[in-house]
Amino acid sequence: MNEKIANAASTTQGSEAMPEPALGSASVVTTPLRQGPETTGERLKRLYPSHYVRILELMNKDHGSDAAARMLSRTATGCELSRAFLWGNTHEGYQFWKALMEQSNG
Repeated sequence: MNEKIANAASTTQGSEAMPEPALGSASVVTTPLRQGPETTGERLKRLYPSHYVRILELMNKDHGSDAAARMLSRTATGCELSRAFLWGNTHEGYQFWKALMEQSNG
């Protein structure tokens, strides 16, 4: 059984060999990263996949849909990410982060 997993994990994708997972570790199939810098929207979706829609709702409420769309399409720098979370200092933002923290703490 482990031999089948190792053989499947060592298959190649394009010209790059996929690393073999260590025994007992979970392996995840991921899509290759796109070329170029990550946008703010891509980073938020990657870091907060289950909360992405709520983050967008709060961004739209705070900045308006046009400004939020521009922010999401920009390169994910510290400045852009901090602008995306300006709503975090509001009552709704506090409730969002509190619920996220409680969820992550179990």
